[in-house]
Amino acid sequence: MPSQLRYLLRKKTDMEPQYSEIMGNTVWPPNVVEQKPLGFIEHEGQLEYSRDIGRSFVLGDRAYYVFGDTFCNEHGITNNTYQVVSNLLDPLDAKYLEMADDGNVAPLIRRTEQEMAELRLMNDGSRFAFWCFGGIVETSPGLGWTWYQIHKIESNGKDTLHGVGLAKVEVVDPDNGRLYATRCHEGNLMFYSHLRQPMFGSFSATVDEEYVYLWGQIDTDVYLARMPKESCEDRSQYTYWDGHKYNTDINSAACVMKGFQQGQIFKSKMFGDRFPWVFVGCTSCGDSKAMIGVASTREEGYIYEGRLSLEGYA
Repeated sequence: MPSQLRYLLRKKTDMEPQYSEIMGNTVWPPNVVEQKPLGFIEHEGQLEYSRDIGRSFVLGDRAYYVFGDTFCNEHGITNNTYQVVSNLLDPLDAKYLEMADDGNVAPLIRRTEQEMAELRLMNDGSRFAFWCFGGIVETSPGLGWTWYQIHKIESNGKDTLHGVGLAKVEVVDPDNGRLYATRCHEGNLMFYSHLRQPMFGSFSATVDEEYVYLWGQIDTDVYLARMPKESCEDRSQYTYWDGHKYNTDINSAACVMKGFQQGQIFKSKMFGDRFPWVFVGCTSCGDSKAMIGVASTREEGYIYEGRLSLEGYA
């Protein structure tokens, strides 16, 4: 897991380009003047399992991390594992809450009986992977949702994206923060890759007032949808940004961002009231640089000026 980094953004000087301006607490465009690696996210007991593609979230006043794959050494690979942060003053102090008897970390989202039967029939080392790249959003205390990608990875390395499913994630043990995920619609998909539908919610997801907003990709083009936060399971309540308004036709969805592989979109006061929406992510180039964008509305108009080189990332 890459080390976490802290950034100190520069103050404005007389030598700033004309387009630089003070916005909130920082200068635009941003520039990193110091990087301080904080270390690695550990597991209590020093369990040395490496992980990839981590993302933080909050449920029921606790902070968590969810990961892509966890490499359990000789025990194999587990996808979509999670850790709870033990001490909010030390974000590196985290622990797994569920371990399997065989030494693997237990996944948050589990396979259905049908999926397990299919893998037993193939019996060649293939696996299903459920990756919560868009994170988990909380719609009421202790209740969250994740729009996860479903991949079938064959023994020869072939990776087929099937689409996006939805899971309800609940805090079931308030004492230690243990979570339980229920796959909605019996594990059936919400959005389908073979229909060239955007993978809504698997790029980024956030709650703002009474709606949940979902960003999803077709290749590296990003699209936007929303639904009332009490209607996450009801596809009929989903509407799609067509460039002018939200409507019910998914085929009218308009691209709002281009050329990005992963990222998070969220509200922040970092750049002031003029640009309350912030994007932090990476392009599809794999160049070890973080992109920062700002916008006055969530739907469109992101300005990308930040291209920050990050030490410790590959």
